[in-house]
Amino acid sequence: MSLAQCLTRFVLFALVITTIMAVLIAAFFCAVNVCATIGSGLPIGRLARLPLAIVQFFALSWCCCALVTFPVSLHWCLFGRTRKVWVEGKQLQTRIGGRKAAFDLDECSWSVCRGFYLGSAHPRLSVIQNNRTIELGFTEEAASRWTAYFEATGVYRTPAVHWPSLLLAIVIAAVLGGGVGFVLEALVPLVGGPANLQGRLMFLGVLDGGMVILYRLAVRDQQFGRIGRISGMCVMMTMLGGFAFQMFGIAWEIVGTNAAVGAMLGWSLFPRGGKGT
Repeated sequence: MSLAQCLTRFVLFALVITTIMAVLIAAFFCAVNVCATIGSGLPIGRLARLPLAIVQFFALSWCCCALVTFPVSLHWCLFGRTRKVWVEGKQLQTRIGGRKAAFDLDECSWSVCRGFYLGSAHPRLSVIQNNRTIELGFTEEAASRWTAYFEATGVYRTPAVHWPSLLLAIVIAAVLGGGVGFVLEALVPLVGGPANLQGRLMFLGVLDGGMVILYRLAVRDQQFGRIGRISGMCVMMTMLGGFAFQMFGIAWEIVGTNAAVGAMLGWSLFPRGGKGT
């Protein structure tokens, strides 16, 4: 990769990743405020001032994130400028900078990258083994050759992610989760639970709904059995429950119930099997 391509990749990647992180933080801030307003019974008109606050919070978040993402992105782009990838036997060998790694092709999967926002300096393919990823095909010619090789040797190709559908699914799941939390928040005091939750259960439902979709995407092509997927969902739900109540004092009854809900979701949403299920 030429120095000009490397610097172009750095600037575009840093801008995109910083904006994404700032959007996620602003969305989190928005969810907290909406849930607190509705759950506390405050005037709904208070939400009319929320868009301006979100814009200001987004701008502050973008500046704070940029302090980290720009130097880190520069390091990654310069470090990955020189790379070599080749096949030895059934292993994909890589050398990026001075670091070497090997990927077992029998345990790998590959997918097409959608990095069009990086111009011509983006990889077209990525190879994944467990939690490791290597990006390939920085030109159309190289990408077509690797694609032909993977297809000829039977390396598993993960289904492409349709991002508009994924984002829509996250929004729908978060709204449904928040609605369930709102209803449960009114019912909890009736069974002897804590009262005056001020939208915390509603906020927890929003977190649960969004994370269920992301978790399903993360594990769909990995070699996890149903028990592993259920265990992961329980851990995630416990962490979300603890996080949502940390600032207000832990309510272990609710955190435990949330983990149980995670187990049921893991059982019903994630089928038994490994790759491709």
